[in-house]
Amino acid sequence: MQDWGRRMLFGFSERRHRRLAMIRVLIERKLKNREHISKLIRQIRIAAMAQPGYISSETLVNTEDNSAITVISTWANAESWKKWKASKQRIALGREIEPLLEKSEIIRTYQIISTEEMEYLEDPEGWLQQRERHSLGG
Repeated sequence: MQDWGRRMLFGFSERRHRRLAMIRVLIERKLKNREHISKLIRQIRIAAMAQPGYISSETLVNTEDNSAITVISTWANAESWKKWKASKQRIALGREIEPLLEKSEIIRTYQIISTEEMEYLEDPEGWLQQRERHSLGG
């Protein structure tokens, strides 16, 4: 029933949706040494831009602690990100950044979904019933 509802709403199955869903990756870094970090982040970004599935990225600096930096990147899908994350080039650049960090970077990935899709994921049966009532004019 859930897959049928997803097909009705989004035109494709859960499995296909996960393969196609855009993601955001947050990489949190706590610096002990700010030297050369901008150069290294720029090198990683330039290399990432050449990867299939890369869409964009930006760097955020905590306003209360400028040693806390978060890079947010957007990828066409999780598979593209995973390939880049496991690539020799990214691993090598990551090794260059490691000595500048107080602790290991924290990487979090988030799937980008609409509010309507979130409602569906919370309660597929109720969501379908509500849509059926609306479509029948009730």
